[in-house]
Amino acid sequence: MEKTNIEKLTDLQNKVGYVKGQVNVVALLGLFGEAGEVLDEFDIADKSDDPEIVPAIRKAIDIAKNIDNMKKRIRDKSFEPKVSFVPTENLDKELIDVLYYLNALCINRGTTLEELAGKSVEKVLKRSAQDISHGTINSLFKNFMP
Repeated sequence: MEKTNIEKLTDLQNKVGYVKGQVNVVALLGLFGEAGEVLDEFDIADKSDDPEIVPAIRKAIDIAKNIDNMKKRIRDKSFEPKVSFVPTENLDKELIDVLYYLNALCINRGTTLEELAGKSVEKVLKRSAQDISHGTINSLFKNFMP
């Protein structure tokens, strides 16, 4: 039986070091940065009576960009954070919420998490083939190349 795209993505992520039991700072900061980039992909039409909402959204986008730049420096080994992240017992509850909203946006876009996982696998393999796969080594992906 063929693996699902989500299983394939998990296999790739395991190969580059995303493993059970370790909090990966790059993944944690990447989630925040990508959320800001998603928000930035929308043209915001201000129809609100609240004069603070659009500036607050723009500020969130700017903070997310800064976090994403920090993530890239950590990923590329040009910066080592002197902080550690210890998950609380509520982390799974929050990840469930992230998944819920991600799936809702997929529905809005007419796609699925499975389809996006497939595109993510393609993106990772393409970057690996170009040897710019975020500090990973092509040999890690040799079993995944078509």
